[in-house]
Amino acid sequence: MKTPLIPRGAFAAIVLLTTSGRESYMNTHTNLTKFMLEKAKSVFDLDETLTLLQASFPLRTSCEEFQKLVAAKAVERGISTEDVIDTTLKPVIGAQNIRNWFSGKVVISRESAIKIAFALQLNLDEAEHFTMHSCGHDGFYLRNYKDLIYVFYLGRECSYEDASSMINEFSELNCQNPDVEVLHSVTSHFRITEWLQNEFFHKVETEADLREFLRRNKSLFGSFRRKTYEIFVELYATLKEDTSYSDSQLTDDDICEMVLLHIPSLRGRHDISHEILRKIAEKTLPRSGLSEIINKTPDRKTVVIPQVDRKHLILAWLVAEGGALPYFDESSNPEDEFEECVRVLNFAILEACGFPRLDARNPFDWLIINALYYCYFESADDDAVDRIQTVIDALYGGGMVQSYDGRENDKFI
Repeated sequence: MKTPLIPRGAFAAIVLLTTSGRESYMNTHTNLTKFMLEKAKSVFDLDETLTLLQASFPLRTSCEEFQKLVAAKAVERGISTEDVIDTTLKPVIGAQNIRNWFSGKVVISRESAIKIAFALQLNLDEAEHFTMHSCGHDGFYLRNYKDLIYVFYLGRECSYEDASSMINEFSELNCQNPDVEVLHSVTSHFRITEWLQNEFFHKVETEADLREFLRRNKSLFGSFRRKTYEIFVELYATLKEDTSYSDSQLTDDDICEMVLLHIPSLRGRHDISHEILRKIAEKTLPRSGLSEIINKTPDRKTVVIPQVDRKHLILAWLVAEGGALPYFDESSNPEDEFEECVRVLNFAILEACGFPRLDARNPFDWLIINALYYCYFESADDDAVDRIQTVIDALYGGGMVQSYDGRENDKFI
C-alpha cells in the first residue's frame, strides 16, 4: 500500500496554535462511537452488515450534538439548559430556529453552526470541533477571508454581527481565485494557506491589524480549496497511469465509474427513501463531473467552479491508494497496519484538507472503516473496494423500504 507524505494542513496548524483544552462536551459521544467502531471491526457477515445499516445504525445528528453542547454549557456555567437557551441563544438565533434544531426537523448548516459558536462564546477549538465533528461540515480555511475573520473574532467575546460587519466591509474578497499567482518570497518555504496562517497568528492582534492584513494580502484570498484539489489530481493521475486495470489508458468516464464504487446517484431516485441509504449516496461524484473538476470548468448556470468534496476525496484515495491488501511479512502486525492506513486517511488526507476525520457513526465512513479492516483481517482474496461494492450492491438492490424522515435543509427564519 502506498503511503503519501503527510502534508502540513490548515487545521493541524490551528490545533497547534490554540492552547485551550477541549471541553467535556467534545467527549460525550465517545462511548457510542467506540461501540460502532468495534462493530466496524467485527461485523463482516453480509446479512449482519445489512441488518445493522437497515435497522439499528445510530446516525450522528446535528440535533443530538446541539442538545449535548447546550447541556454541557449549562453545567459549565451552573445554570439550567432553559437559561442557556433563553438568555444566550434566543436573542441571537431566534426561538423558531432553536426549536427546529432541537427537534431535528432542520439540519444545522455550517453557517448556523458558526452562529451558534458565537452565541455560546465558544473558543476556536470548540467552534472547530462543533462545526466539523459534531455537524460534519468543513473546517475553517484561512485562505477564505470569511473563515479568517470568523477565526479572528471567535474567543474574543465578540458577536457574530461583529464578524459579519467585517465580512461585508471586505466583500470584494468573496471569490474562488483557484489559480492565484504570488511572489516567490511568499511560497518559497510555505504554501499560500500556510503562509497566510503563520502571518495571521503572529501579526494580527487588533481589528486595525486585521483590516491591514486583509488589504495587504487581498490577492491571495479565495474560497477554492487548492490543497484538496492538488491531492485529488495526484490520485487521479495515479489511476490514469495505472495499467493493471486496462491495456489502454483509462478515460475520465472509466475513472469516474471506478471511484463511484457502484454507489448510485440520488438524482431522480425517489425509490431510495431510507435515511441511511441517502446518507451513503449523497454528494457522490457526478457521472459527468470528473473532467469539470479536474479542468476547473465553471458551472454554466452558477459560474462556480465545482470543488472536490470530502466523499470524492475518500473514494479516490480508496481506489488509488488504499484499496488493495498490502503485502506484509510475518513480523508485521495487521492491527498496526490497519491503524496506519486509517491514520494516513484521517490526517494526511482529510484533516490536511480541512475535512472531518472518519466518524464511525456516519454510515459512509463506517463502510470505509469496515472495508479496510475486512481486507486486513478477514479476506486475503478481496480488497476494500471489493468489500464496499459487495455491500453497496446488496444495499441498493435489496429494496429497503423504510421511509426517509424528510428533514429540511437549514435556513434561518
